[in-house]
Amino acid sequence: MKKVFYCVLISWLSYSCGPKIESFDAPMINIDLNKKTNIPLFQKFQNSIESIILETNKDCLVASVDQFCKDDSILFILDRKQNKIFLFSTSGKFLTQINKQGRGPGEYVKATTFGVNKQKDIIYLYDISQRKLLKFNYNGGFLEEHYNNDYVTSFYRNLCVSNVGNLLMANPDYCEPTLDGVWESDENGKFLRRFSHIKKEHDFKWLVFPYFSQFDNITSYYNTFTDNVFTFKDKKPHCVLQVNMKQRLPNRYLKNNKGFGINGDTGPYFLHSEIAETEKFFFFAYLSNEEGKIFVLYDKDTQETVISKNLFKDHNIWRYESSGIFSYTSNAFMAVDFEESEDKNPELKIIYTN
Repeated sequence: MKKVFYCVLISWLSYSCGPKIESFDAPMINIDLNKKTNIPLFQKFQNSIESIILETNKDCLVASVDQFCKDDSILFILDRKQNKIFLFSTSGKFLTQINKQGRGPGEYVKATTFGVNKQKDIIYLYDISQRKLLKFNYNGGFLEEHYNNDYVTSFYRNLCVSNVGNLLMANPDYCEPTLDGVWESDENGKFLRRFSHIKKEHDFKWLVFPYFSQFDNITSYYNTFTDNVFTFKDKKPHCVLQVNMKQRLPNRYLKNNKGFGINGDTGPYFLHSEIAETEKFFFFAYLSNEEGKIFVLYDKDTQETVISKNLFKDHNIWRYESSGIFSYTSNAFMAVDFEESEDKNPELKIIYTN
């Protein structure tokens, strides 16, 4: 037992140090969530909204949209409720699904997170139950799989593919002795380098999902505990925005590992929960046990912010909160509008901004 402990300790120490991330004089914005408006968040900046009606049949009924990726004319949707990945065309036509559940070769127990290599047309699916990374082609065919026997680096809850084809992985809360923060691995899941870690006193259990925002070749993420936004440039993350949020969760709450939920408590304070991005805007969502969700839209050029409880006029706020806002293209976000009927697929609203 001691031998196993020392091996884990030595392995963790070898990964504990990573390159220092500099701020590069990133702009700082002040956000007071109490100054929210009743005006829908996108009303001022939206040019138009288009709808994608997803095909509905027994083979492609989507129950949740938990992670999303777009590659040219293909839409990838992770449905964690059903443990599947669906592929649709940008016109809404169902293409295929990845649904190979089990413990054998090419099978997974839990579709935890996924990423897409757009240069090689490969889908990476991570199974947290088996610590296994699986590769599939765009037709849903199994290619290969890799087990990670390194206890320290084999546990993560967020995954995306960088613009150089490596894998970016994240655990958004304190997870030692396994890695937390953000790190990079090769295309087979072998550790390369660590970019950030979560401080021990930040023991608040909170899963921001998805953690990464991607459009075109731009990847960004929001460090929940420091309220800094990072964008990958020159193969490493750079701080591009610092957020001074008045209702930020105090440190005394962050030491409580219960997190959100029935036993959790944030009081009247908020913690970041979602990020999406276009060339001109950042979208953020902040969550509180008492107050629910509040949305923020930040204009990168003017540094203007809009704060609202509403995304659109007369929309079903609960359904949007369940599904979130995703990056779509350089000038558009995507929102998911579920039908009241459970036997219909959601409508995808593409919000084109100024």
